Amino acid sequence: MEIEFKEEDKFIILSSDGKWEFINNKEVATIVKAFYLKNDLQGALFSLYKEASIRWIMEEEIIDDITLLILYIN
Repeated sequence: MEIEFKEEDKFIILSSDGKWEFINNKEVATIVKAFYLKNDLQGALFSLYKEASIRWIMEEEIIDDITLLILYIN
């Protein structure tokens, strides 16, 4: 698969299915954008992990794998 990036593209998020189970693309982009604007990659990762974990706990008795990789595009 090839993707042509546009000037407005600022980050790439790769994640296991556990992260996407209860958080949609728009919510993820909103969370990461706030940290992107502060150049805080660690904060973005932690915030997404925390939110995904909270939502799993609200819906299930277990938490699925939540592996995250965020790349800021400069």
